Amino acid sequence: MGARVDRSGLVVALYGPWGEGKTSVLHMVREDLRQFSDVVVVDFNPWLFKDADHLVIMFFETLAQVLGKSIQLRTGGESIGSLLRRYGRLLKGVPVVGSAAGEVAQAAGEELGEATLDQLRGRVQEGISSSGKRIVVFIDDIDRLEGSEVRAVMRLVKLTAGFDNTTYVLAFDPRVVSAALVSAVDGSESIDGQRYLEKIVQVPLALPAADPSILLSLMLEHLNASILEIDAEFPDADQQAFLRYLRPLYEARPRTVREGKRYANAAGFALSLLAGEANTGDLLLLEALRTWYPDVHSSIYRFRELFVGDELGRPPLDRGTGNRSTALEAAKLQWAVVTRTLDDLETKAVTQLLEHLFPFVQALTRNTTHGSEWISEWDKTQRAASKNYFDRYFQYSIPRSDVADRTLRSIEALLSAEDINGVKAEVRRHAETGASQRLLEKLSLNVAALPGNSAASLARALAESGDLFSDEGGFLGGWLSTGATAARVVRACVARLGTEARAALLRELVESRAPLRFAISIYEWARSTETQRSKETCLLTDLEEETLRSILGSRLQSEHEREALFCRQPLADRRKSLDWWGRSTSTQNVRTSLSSAVSEDANNAVSIILPFQSHGWIMETGLPTPDQFSHHDYDAVARIADPIEILAAVKRLYGDAIESFDLDSPRTFASEGERVAHHFAYQHGRALQRAAHAESQGPDDGELENE
Repeated sequence: MGARVDRSGLVVALYGPWGEGKTSVLHMVREDLRQFSDVVVVDFNPWLFKDADHLVIMFFETLAQVLGKSIQLRTGGESIGSLLRRYGRLLKGVPVVGSAAGEVAQAAGEELGEATLDQLRGRVQEGISSSGKRIVVFIDDIDRLEGSEVRAVMRLVKLTAGFDNTTYVLAFDPRVVSAALVSAVDGSESIDGQRYLEKIVQVPLALPAADPSILLSLMLEHLNASILEIDAEFPDADQQAFLRYLRPLYEARPRTVREGKRYANAAGFALSLLAGEANTGDLLLLEALRTWYPDVHSSIYRFRELFVGDELGRPPLDRGTGNRSTALEAAKLQWAVVTRTLDDLETKAVTQLLEHLFPFVQALTRNTTHGSEWISEWDKTQRAASKNYFDRYFQYSIPRSDVADRTLRSIEALLSAEDINGVKAEVRRHAETGASQRLLEKLSLNVAALPGNSAASLARALAESGDLFSDEGGFLGGWLSTGATAARVVRACVARLGTEARAALLRELVESRAPLRFAISIYEWARSTETQRSKETCLLTDLEEETLRSILGSRLQSEHEREALFCRQPLADRRKSLDWWGRSTSTQNVRTSLSSAVSEDANNAVSIILPFQSHGWIMETGLPTPDQFSHHDYDAVARIADPIEILAAVKRLYGDAIESFDLDSPRTFASEGERVAHHFAYQHGRALQRAAHAESQGPDDGELENE
């Protein structure tokens, strides 16, 4: 175009489907035209204009602005830009079909008449020719316009292509534009869109199909630039796995340049949001699914339990309860939805990818199981297969109930500096957002990597934050409570120290740093179990443990003297305090203190027995509900208080008839305290019966059934 000898007008069309790289080719052509000093390039974007008439006017306005700068001469006292603007105003409104000189004149006749229009056209041509410039007009994305807009663009080209020294370079999908031309024509007029294009386009060039391997390389080059810019961590092993599963996914269906760019841009955006907070390889692969197979991507989130297990981390086909065959059939139905839009080649590529991203799926696709023990490894590597990381990949953010990994890195830095107050501030911040449990879980995964000083600092920070933790853990009990989890983390921290330092740190925590309730939890998790004794994994020697229990007992005694332990709230705190007071100090001293309190006020007897009331759990809601006061509850009370004195006190409150209460007799109580008192009286009677039965029968004759 820059070196043509023929000066006549020319229309070149670059044909190709959407996304095949037509725009990229136009960019390269523009760059090559820069070497020709006599070439003036005009870029016209038809997307910017609201209707056909406006498009015509603005096309010539664009020409006027560009050529007015490049062609300085004037014709007949009028600039080339002014001539083009006038010419454009005359041409608006001319129909696309059958446009000829006579029709042009008719459309503009009211203003100038045919002779004047021809004169104006001639003056424009004279200006272009005498300038010695070659004009190349690029019009891209015509196939993305609506029918009426396609019609307007083609009208422009047809009516103006006759100018010498002017070349139009159009880029579009000929099938789309042909169909648009037909649909845009008035019902009274019929045209063949393809033949119409043949009349306009003099040089049709079909964009050759690009080599898929080259397209893949270009896409990866673009993606790599994003990774380097963001400085995302991407180990070699993860890179190899990424390429191993991306390539089949990419090659399962023909791809275009634009599809590759869309993916690289989307992946780069996702990385910018989640760098350091998700596994880079998993994120890039899931973004490939989202870009190229959106139905599969949305199905993964919809059927999350199929991919990451339930809330407890149990694999979808290994829940421990229920009918496995039923679970298998349900999983098969869900899998069918995931793959329903895929052909055989795509199904194979997607299946391999999902098996890599979510190994639990292999139980369905390969009959290969992965136990829940894998979850901690997936957590450490931020894998999408972890239920704790799964949501990040779909929300592009850290859920409010989750903890950013950068927070862990910040806490590690604070621990290295022994900044306990800084760590406490982070613990409090997450407690206020309801993310304590998740923070503690993530800390527990990192304790093993902490040096001793950092581990000790973390134990101190958690101990001083004890009031932020709760002992309530739902129907699974205190094991899942934040208090229990925090105490387990403290135990793990203490275990990082040498044997001599362990007892000293635990004494410090239990004696002064931790609030009383949490000090009890720390002691509970620090003491040795039979299993730990058998495996020789105890934190403390027997003597050290006895000393620590004595320290706890002294603290409980002092607390009781300040405020009666049976008045503490909530009830769970009261039971724990009373129970460990009796187990860590002189039983006789505890009984004497409680006997004195009951003698002073019979209501204290109810306050003592009330926290020992057992609770059940409503399965539908997970909320606690009072259960019967069992013989186990009675025995727990009897260990710290004289049951005869307790019975005498509740009789003073509710009358002697309380001793004849029967569980099978329906009864309405005015308060929970009254109900528990009656149940205590009943269990006291049963305890006396068991004792009498055992005495009369002997130790080998069995016992009265417990209730």
